[in-house]
Amino acid sequence: MSLDKIKAAIRDVPDFPKPGILFKDITPVLHDPELFRAAVKIFADRQRGRSVQKIAAIEARGFLFGAALAYELGVGLVPIRKKGKLPYDRIEQSFDLEYGTATIEVHSDAFTPGESVLLIDDLLATGGTAQAAVQLIEKLGARDRNRFSDRVGVFKRPRKISATAHFCSDCFLGRTLRFMP
Repeated sequence: MSLDKIKAAIRDVPDFPKPGILFKDITPVLHDPELFRAAVKIFADRQRGRSVQKIAAIEARGFLFGAALAYELGVGLVPIRKKGKLPYDRIEQSFDLEYGTATIEVHSDAFTPGESVLLIDDLLATGGTAQAAVQLIEKLGARDRNRFSDRVGVFKRPRKISATAHFCSDCFLGRTLRFMP
């Protein structure tokens, strides 16, 4: 399965959820079992041989690929959720969106210091959600040497979002995170 077929299946929906926003709809990839398997395989192949102990997935579409990737790699899955959705002791981080502000949370026991984490979501807009997720992971002491990537090559060069995390565009869908020592 070619990467171009997967990219071509991602549907643009203008003015959603608000006017001026171009929403990238991944459901066509999810509907097609061959495309979905191929997408997960691409993610997994890029991570095999790296020291990844957990996948952190950002709500909600990050859960779709994050869970499949965690299963494929045989590692744990940590949901990073919108405020008020997690039942246990948690930490939170607020951030700006293209169209407002939001807060995300993670359980306070989700990561252990030094743990290797791969962060995944389906797209990159302003980078606010990703940066907030990085801050949550760093607060709990986790780290990794993987890359943080955007879906369809929106960024041509790495883009720094924190002291330890960078975006780059080597992946068609989803983001992976590199915590640098």
